[in-house]
Amino acid sequence: MFLENRVSKWYKELPKNIKIAFVSTFILGLICHAYMMTNKWVNLDDIVQLVDNMERTSSGRWFLMFPSAIGSDFSLPWLNGLLTILYSAIMSSLIVAMFDIKSKISTILISGIIITFPTIGALMPFMNTQDSYQFGAMLAGIAAYLLVKKENGYIISTILLTLSLGIYQTYLGYAGALILIYIMLELFKNKDNYKEMLILFAKTAISFVLSLIIYLIISRGIFGHLLVDYKGLDTMGSLPLNQLHIIIFNAYKGMFDFFAGYEFNYHFVFMPYLFLIGFVLTLYLIYYIAKKSAMEKRKVTFLLILIALFPLAVNIIYVMSWQAGVMLRMVYGYTVAFMLPLILIDYIYKNLNNDVQFSDIELKKSEEKNTYKKKHLIYYAVIFLTVISSLAVYNNIYVTNKAYFKVGVTNQNSENYANRIISRIEMVDGYTEKTKVVFLGNPDSRTYFTKNYDPRDVQPFIIANHLTRLYSFKYYPSRFLGFNNVIKDYDEITEELEPLRNVIENMPLYPANNSIQMIDDTIYVKFKDIK
Repeated sequence: MFLENRVSKWYKELPKNIKIAFVSTFILGLICHAYMMTNKWVNLDDIVQLVDNMERTSSGRWFLMFPSAIGSDFSLPWLNGLLTILYSAIMSSLIVAMFDIKSKISTILISGIIITFPTIGALMPFMNTQDSYQFGAMLAGIAAYLLVKKENGYIISTILLTLSLGIYQTYLGYAGALILIYIMLELFKNKDNYKEMLILFAKTAISFVLSLIIYLIISRGIFGHLLVDYKGLDTMGSLPLNQLHIIIFNAYKGMFDFFAGYEFNYHFVFMPYLFLIGFVLTLYLIYYIAKKSAMEKRKVTFLLILIALFPLAVNIIYVMSWQAGVMLRMVYGYTVAFMLPLILIDYIYKNLNNDVQFSDIELKKSEEKNTYKKKHLIYYAVIFLTVISSLAVYNNIYVTNKAYFKVGVTNQNSENYANRIISRIEMVDGYTEKTKVVFLGNPDSRTYFTKNYDPRDVQPFIIANHLTRLYSFKYYPSRFLGFNNVIKDYDEITEELEPLRNVIENMPLYPANNSIQMIDDTIYVKFKDIK
């Protein structure tokens, strides 16, 4: 009873909007992701990781296995999907608490941005790790909250950020951008907090740098001998000073390209034009609040620096991943850019409501005797930005489900393609369950119809439109088709295959006759010409 009473008291004292954030995240999360969560579809990696403890120290993800254990070592779509939504709901609640969000509409939209942003949809096909990655995002969110809300929060924040990096090295931008907005709003308040905010900014920088240093010490110092030479993992943390200006420029350019529709262009075709207007209106909101706050000069200077740093904070992954490149599943920091106008609107709603009545703004016309009622620009800005945010959330749901549809159709095509191959293998004279099988070249299950479910807005999800890639397709027969023979694959004629070069080069390509042949008690299937 004691525990029940404590929980009941805690729940009653919980602000209403935090409850709204939590519940709306679950509702919108199920609307967006239930399609994927209620089917078992795989991508090129997940088929390999169907049962895997996700120990990935060699990829610099030495902490990944621990949150992965919460969802078991199985690739479970329903459980891992629910855990992803749960972690996202905690993140939404933290943002509402961090900024003391009062607007119910802003609360719901912020929750929608957190759970529907396409980074999650791009990671969902990696089902065995999806929940763990969102756990890493949650740690970054908790770190941001503690850093600004607790007196010595930067100590715990440093630890949490380090662990987040040890799961997936992409969420620093999410935490950093949130903190910049928090400092920005604190500067607006009419109190002498300039030095306090400078100290908070310095603590943030120190915390982030320390977390990176600790992460690199663990990754390269302790586990460095295990790091693989893949996309610069074995040299991560090394920045060429002579290219630093280009790398930083690419972070700013990346944000422009994203909202202009030049990179990761999953948006509706008209959205870049709305984003441009939204950008101008967001700057206007900042100007409006700053003017109403009567900020002193040094605060204005600090504010301008924060605004200038914001794109870099959001896109810090462009600096961290300068060698490997950046994909949609790595840009979760953009969620904060979408949240910024909603947080500003809520600030106006809470702090400037005496000046701005959104329902009916009355302005006095000084040059005339009569007063008249006129809608203020801020009124239209709030409406327009709210509409853009709503459209963005729907756009996320829309394109994510298109991507899931593609995953489903791709899985069906690949399964039936593999079925036909296995049926022909089993018809080869001399075949037994102990016969070795070799795949030569990349198989391909694409048809003339494939392009119809691979449109422009789905392509940024980097979901292959055929699962038949060499390194993973060999697992399909044993994991889904009950085929027990050992399968090897080759994309070139190795020393082992050299004695068969002439035979292999003269074999026709699958599905032609003689594209599947028994040679020296081994069945060879030739999909592509190899050298």
